[in-house]
Amino acid sequence: MDYVLKHIPEDFVVEEITPDSKVLKIGEEYSYSGKEGKFLHAVLEKRNIDTMQAAQKIARALGVRPERITYAGVKDKQAVSAQRVSFYRIEKEAAEKIDIPNIKISLTGRGDKIALGLLWGNRFTITLRNLAKSSELIRNEIESRAKKMNNYFPNYFGPQRFGTTRPVSALCGKLILQGNFKESVETYICKTFDSEPKDIKKIRRTAKKDMNKALSLFPGKYAYERAMLAHLIAYPNDYIGALKRLPPGLQKMLIHAYQSHIFNEALKSMEKDSLFDPALEIPLVGYSYTARIFETPADKYIKRILKKEKIKPKDFNIKEFPEISSEGNSRKAFEKIHDFEIIKAEEDELFKGKHKVVVRFSLPKGCYATVLLHRLLDL
Repeated sequence: MDYVLKHIPEDFVVEEITPDSKVLKIGEEYSYSGKEGKFLHAVLEKRNIDTMQAAQKIARALGVRPERITYAGVKDKQAVSAQRVSFYRIEKEAAEKIDIPNIKISLTGRGDKIALGLLWGNRFTITLRNLAKSSELIRNEIESRAKKMNNYFPNYFGPQRFGTTRPVSALCGKLILQGNFKESVETYICKTFDSEPKDIKKIRRTAKKDMNKALSLFPGKYAYERAMLAHLIAYPNDYIGALKRLPPGLQKMLIHAYQSHIFNEALKSMEKDSLFDPALEIPLVGYSYTARIFETPADKYIKRILKKEKIKPKDFNIKEFPEISSEGNSRKAFEKIHDFEIIKAEEDELFKGKHKVVVRFSLPKGCYATVLLHRLLDL
């Protein structure tokens, strides 16, 4: 079924669900509790900007380092979303003065740090557009597929994990694990993709030969590439230093993206072999993987993939770059869909003669709504 997703940011609404199951609804009014604590708490509503970029803009407005802005989860860029954030040692009066387009901050009180993972999950309200079939037929097909899935779907990492326009994260992560720091940096800066504008691809090719020229040509919004180039110009051959010019969260994401690639490959093989078990978890390989005592059916797939990739678990212990080393974890192979409903199915006001459908569901943290949508629409 062909469809258009995220035609406008309002087509993809993400509302964080707190650990105590409260949905942070877009447009909701919040009162300030005035409790004590080193961290100022707030609900951040944003439109068409990702969480890390929003945190950087807020930090700039406050005149502090981005590390002092923390959050429970990273939300999509091309979306409208609401989530909890905390500001370390920031006064209420300073935060109240923040005025940034497409960002709304509602202060809620003070308390402990809101760290990554401190959420139950997210509620998604998604509009699928440009559908050729009638509203009633679309509704019936989606409901039939949802029923057939028995409220479970394969818990793949979505394209956002690897980069949608430039899927370089897993590639860079693998090169770091192999000790190829130079190639990892060059891949991040120079590798081109068809989905990129022609002028940017030209600048990336220039960077291979002339860093100074590339630095002068990269537009300001390519801040990460510019920061890495500036470092290499000042400190030639310090490729680890160049990687450290990326935000700490993004540095770790390079390794996490490669772990996600291994997970996805294992899950793909399991599906091919018709292995379904709602209780089964797939390892997110790290340096502790060799210490596993009890093996699961997923382990044979993991070991096969690691051999093919020429990667060993010990490689995730990166002596030259210890802050992004990863012990590893695990992730459910299949996840449960919560509170699925079709809110409306009707004519599409933005695509003449076509239809749209609005669906809503909740997923635990770490799950990708786009992965579920692909299954519901039989793609």
